[in-house]
Amino acid sequence: GVLHYMIHSYDDPIHAPLGLRAARRYGAVAPDAPHALHMTSHIFIALGMWDEVIAANQNAWRVGNALRAARGRPPTACGHGITWLTYGYLQEGRDAEAARIVAGCRVAAAAGLTAPRPAGADPDRSAVGSYVFMRLLQTVETGRREPAETLILPAAGYEWPAFNDAYGEAVAALKANDGERLKAAATRLAALAPSVRAELTAEGNDRRADRESIEVMVGEMAAAAQIRAGDVEAGLAALRKAAQSESDMPMEFGPPAVALPAWELLGEELLRAGKPADAAAAFRNALARAPGRSRSLQGMARSADLAGDASAAAKARTELARYPRGGEAGR
Repeated sequence: GVLHYMIHSYDDPIHAPLGLRAARRYGAVAPDAPHALHMTSHIFIALGMWDEVIAANQNAWRVGNALRAARGRPPTACGHGITWLTYGYLQEGRDAEAARIVAGCRVAAAAGLTAPRPAGADPDRSAVGSYVFMRLLQTVETGRREPAETLILPAAGYEWPAFNDAYGEAVAALKANDGERLKAAATRLAALAPSVRAELTAEGNDRRADRESIEVMVGEMAAAAQIRAGDVEAGLAALRKAAQSESDMPMEFGPPAVALPAWELLGEELLRAGKPADAAAAFRNALARAPGRSRSLQGMARSADLAGDASAAAKARTELARYPRGGEAGR
């Protein structure tokens, strides 16, 4: 119990080094407890330790399924630790392994839609919410988003998954550089936001990160659509405002609450606009909130090169080289 609460006390990027000893010990003292095995990754993910994130959640999934089998229950395909495992795979460029998990969860999610129930704001509350969020993470990291894999969600009770799905569509349009599609997706995202806010209120959810992430996601996609429409400077200013709002959010454990971090997106758009020094500053802010994110490290390396900061570029590439994703070629 002490180790568990020590991990929760330190599971943000600033304090995570203080929790590393507890994380190293917790998995060893509770090897038959799936949640304990997963909990160690709260510290590992905050430090960008992707090998450890993957191992912890693989073990948690394995042990959890063994316990389910002993009770005559089928293995699980979606959920909290499985989402974190998928995120770890994506950070290491193990896209095929991530895709297999997402596909397996989709089967469970589609089956779950035969008996709809409110999914709530937590993506792990249902297989549907888990699948939509994992698919969103996949889109952010790889650009992969097959229309055939979209779930048709009921009109009511799935407000948060519908919002995440719209955000994923906007991200996919952005990555495809399809301005019209991005504008339509950003408009849909903004239209869905009030229902998600209402859902949070109905649930009594007072988590700032949940409420504020809605505003950041709407703001950053509206700004991206503005940039793609040719209004670059105004769009960059709007995107910087969204990124500053992201900085005001509490630091949370786990994959970023804003799946495509606004500072990371701002860095990418500043690079496109020929402003590498400003881009490097944006990527630096992104990495402060999400250490070790491969896309932010790649952006940092590119922008630092162009800005003439060889030391910063070398540092980013050294960090990238720790994992199979590697440098820019890994994408």
